Amino acid sequence: MTLLGAGEDVDVVKMPFDHALERLRGESADCVVLPVSDGGEAAFALLEAVAADDVLRELPIVVYTADPLEGGERARLDQLTAAVNATTVSTPERLVDETALHLHRMEARLPAATRKLLSQLRTADSVFHGKRILIVDDDIRNVFALTSALEMRGMKVVYAENGREGVTKLRETSDVDLVLLDVMMPEMDGYETARAIRGMSRFDALPIISLTAKAMKGDRDKCIAAGASDYITKPVDVDQLLSLMRVWLHR
Repeated sequence: MTLLGAGEDVDVVKMPFDHALERLRGESADCVVLPVSDGGEAAFALLEAVAADDVLRELPIVVYTADPLEGGERARLDQLTAAVNATTVSTPERLVDETALHLHRMEARLPAATRKLLSQLRTADSVFHGKRILIVDDDIRNVFALTSALEMRGMKVVYAENGREGVTKLRETSDVDLVLLDVMMPEMDGYETARAIRGMSRFDALPIISLTAKAMKGDRDKCIAAGASDYITKPVDVDQLLSLMRVWLHR
């Protein structure tokens, strides 16, 4: 785990997870970088302790998940980060961006390698600007979270609360660039919706990314067979989703 303090530049203090809580209570820090993949259960325990502390829960924490988490771990992490002042990232570029934001560092004063990472991040995000994304999902909480993340990167979002409405929105909106399609919906599920979209010739090449809460064996193949271009499990890791979207929007 790493503590960052914004002084003349930045003082970086690295420490094992089992000493972190005591150190945080004894010394001030401006930002914490918490690599969950490295810490395992100790990282979750630290987040739980921070959430229970009235002072520490306001401390900016950047949670770094270099490796994808299993569904249960991801849900637990999302619950814990919602209780503290934390942001979850899964790429080095996002890690640099978030820590720089919390420390209010002038970009010109960052090391050359760090400035290069930020430049690469912005270049990668340029593919999103002005793109119109259709979200088809009956879970308004998921729609709100995705819409916020996408609009922050310059995308325009159209929303449909079920498959039938999603197909109608597509017919009425000619400039949709990509569809995020929930699989588990009542009345007309994501498989039926994907097949209906592919049944309209003008949407043959439209990228469709399926979202499902269940990571069952064969789900990806079933989604692809129905007409989806790609697949990601819920709760959605935004960085992973953006990586998929970059691939399909570049085509």
